[in-house]
Amino acid sequence: MELNLALVQMRIAPSDPILNMRRMEEFIRKAKAKGADLVILP
Repeated sequence: MELNLALVQMRIAPSDPILNMRRMEEFIRKAKAKGADLVILP
C-alpha cells in the first residue's frame, strides 16, 4: 500500500482563525490535486 503525504509549513495569524482556516483549506485543495492522501498541518 502506498500513502502520499503532504507536509505543510505555513505562517499562522494568531489573531485571525478564519484566515488560518482559509489558508489551510487552500493548501489541502492543492495537495489533493497533486495526489496527497494525507495532509499534515501545523
